[in-house]
Amino acid sequence: MARLNSEGKCSECGKLRIIVNRKHFLCQECNYIRLNGHKRGKTPIKYKRSNDKFHFCTKWGFSSEKDLFEHLWKERPHVSGVSGKPIAEAMSYTFAHILAKGINKYPHLRFCPWNICFMTLKEHHLWDNGSVEQQMQYADQIKNMQCWDELHNHAYNLKKYYKTKFWEDERHNENA
Repeated sequence: MARLNSEGKCSECGKLRIIVNRKHFLCQECNYIRLNGHKRGKTPIKYKRSNDKFHFCTKWGFSSEKDLFEHLWKERPHVSGVSGKPIAEAMSYTFAHILAKGINKYPHLRFCPWNICFMTLKEHHLWDNGSVEQQMQYADQIKNMQCWDELHNHAYNLKKYYKTKFWEDERHNENA
């Protein structure tokens, strides 16, 4: 599987170019035609959509994020992995992906139980959108300066695991 903005063979024109569209493996020019072909008098390239929007990632035995979250809610104690605060109910923000689940980040870890941590709404927002300084301010507020360290270490280990398990598969598929 081609990485974003890596060199590869365009699936449309067949030339060796920088791939800007990972889903369809297209170079800049072919992707522009796919999106805006009618503006240049060319027929836009059409692709069939897969019914399974997560076809690009490993399922880890779960059919959806909801199934994964229900499993984790039954198996784990209902406390935040950052502050240790109790979590009363399972809300969407309760389940935070440690590494981003998007197609351009770590899609194979989307359904991985090791990649999910229980968090409060504020902690989830700080993890996804906050700076390290904001995280440290929160740690100072709850009087636990090591609360983010374990999560950052776990993220580092997950990245190492991802590179050894999936990175080579993607590079192998890229050359095929």
